[in-house]
Amino acid sequence: MHIRGCVSTDAGTTRALCKDAAVLKVAASMRYGRIAFAVLCDGINDASHAGRTSALVAERFAAWFQEELPAILADAEEILGEENKGRVLTEVLQSDHGRHSFTKRMFDAAEPAIRQRLASIAGEVQVRLAGYKRLYRTDAATRTSCLLLMGGEYLLMRIGSANALYAKGGEWRMLTGEESNAGPEDAAPAVPVFVRGYTERRTGFLLCSDGFWRLQDKERLRKMLKKTIGASERRMQHALKVMTRFVRRRGERDDAFAVMLSVN
Repeated sequence: MHIRGCVSTDAGTTRALCKDAAVLKVAASMRYGRIAFAVLCDGINDASHAGRTSALVAERFAAWFQEELPAILADAEEILGEENKGRVLTEVLQSDHGRHSFTKRMFDAAEPAIRQRLASIAGEVQVRLAGYKRLYRTDAATRTSCLLLMGGEYLLMRIGSANALYAKGGEWRMLTGEESNAGPEDAAPAVPVFVRGYTERRTGFLLCSDGFWRLQDKERLRKMLKKTIGASERRMQHALKVMTRFVRRRGERDDAFAVMLSVN
């Protein structure tokens, strides 16, 4: 499957400082096919510090994708055993659940380690953010969504009430999973929530901040997503900019960040 993605950033109209941060990485390798990783951090509360905390979190998860995920995938290949050595990633295998690619089997083998490491990093950044808040006497916090696409599967990790949408066939739904008892606004640290699913062709994902989402016309958004799934990165980004201008006309003044991914 081919993956396209884009990022739209708009710092809002009330301040010079930006509270949100976003990262999008798409890697193509001979060994593991095409893999995408997106992070969106929605900064809240103290505007003078929320941007720094959002950037800290986004950069840490981006480093995991570049520095740690390759080793996790290499370990997963060992788990599959010698029988899978030399198989090409486009080979289709028969299983009890239908037709699955080698990359999906790789994802299945790697998922426990991926979840464990992402949850560990989430705990690590919570500790760093707590120290930052004490040092600067700020209540700045961040809601975070991390999305990994690989082998026809997706894995979403949410920290706090971050916005993450899945779109297919003109319909969209919010990917929430089970809500944690504590968000980043609360005194207790947020508990990561994971959601996993299958990505069919012509499906899309949207990670966005409250400034992008809050005043959207949801039916208009649905139609826009339907038209842009499968389109070029440039057209996808243009659609996000159009939707950002729409909420600005409705009076939204907060930062409006969005990351869109399309699977074709």
